[in-house]
Parts: sequence; structure tokens; C-alpha cells
Amino acid sequence: MAVKSVDIVGFGPTVTNFKAKAWTRSRVVWAINNSHAANDFLTDRIIAMDDLERDIVEYPKYVEQITTAGVPVVTSTSYPHWPTTEAFPLDDAIAMIGDRRLACGVLTNSWCYTMALAILEEFEQIALYGGEFEDYDRPSELKKA
Repeated sequence: MAVKSVDIVGFGPTVTNFKAKAWTRSRVVWAINNSHAANDFLTDRIIAMDDLERDIVEYPKYVEQITTAGVPVVTSTSYPHWPTTEAFPLDDAIAMIGDRRLACGVLTNSWCYTMALAILEEFEQIALYGGEFEDYDRPSELKKA
């Protein structure tokens, strides 16, 4: 029996590893925000936890790229005027984490929500690509310590 696997893809430098591998449609692919548009790959689902009603004002192209991609968009709130949107199962994630206060510390960005969703949906293998939040050419203060 095949392992239930998901590739989660963002914007960081290791997205090139995702694009370079022998990728097949037998794997599930989830995009963080509009990484599918920025990096030119097909996705099965988009996770964008920012409020789309807020983002449409300042970033209309971004909202259009995710809401018209033809795949489900997991976000903070489901909106009837964007029929592909579905609300993140927050209560289920809090129950899985076991404590509301701890969940607030864990669920801090779209990456964290996406990994929680993959665990909730019982993926056995979760591969992360492009999740780096720093530029490899600029060492962080932590690396200097």
C-alpha cells in the first residue's frame, strides 16, 4: 500500500529541490500562499491563512492568483464570493495540540497551519520545500552567535 504523502511548497531557496526532483502526480502538492504562481507548478490545494478580505485591498493580484487557481483554498475564513475557499479546521487543530494557549504559540503562520492540516488529515510523509524564512546569502544573527 502506498504511503500517504504531501509535498508542501513555499518560496524559499529549496523550492528548486522540489522543481528538480522527478515529480509525479501520484504525490499530493500543497502551495503556501501563491507559491504555485511564483514558482510555476501545479498544486492540489493552497493554504493562505491571511484574511483575504483584508488582502484584496492591498494585494488584489495575490488574491486573484489563489482564488482563481481552480483548487481548494484553505484560509482563515470561507467566503461565499470566493467559492474555492474553505475555513481552516481551527477547533480540530486546537484539540489535536491539546491546549488553546499552546495552539496560539504553535499556529503562527501559514506554514504552521499547513503542517497541522497535514497531520490532521493523517499524511504519513510530509516533505517541505521552500520553507526557509531567510536569505542564505545573509547570515542571521543566530548564526553569528
